[in-house]
Amino acid sequence: MVPNRKNDIKGFAVYVELASLGVEMFAPIAIGALLDSYSSTKPFGIISGILIGVLVVTFHIKRRLF
Repeated sequence: MVPNRKNDIKGFAVYVELASLGVEMFAPIAIGALLDSYSSTKPFGIISGILIGVLVVTFHIKRRLF
């Protein structure tokens, strides 16, 4: 049985979309942790990174769904 190429591409696009959401969530947290390690603002960089990551992912999901 020959797979349908359009369905394979659409399935792969879903995985790419989920991976981009993961990167959009992880990158601000990592940058906040990096800033915390170089400065003396220990919890504030990571907390702001979490907030920025949640806002970015929420905006991305809202834009994708609506």
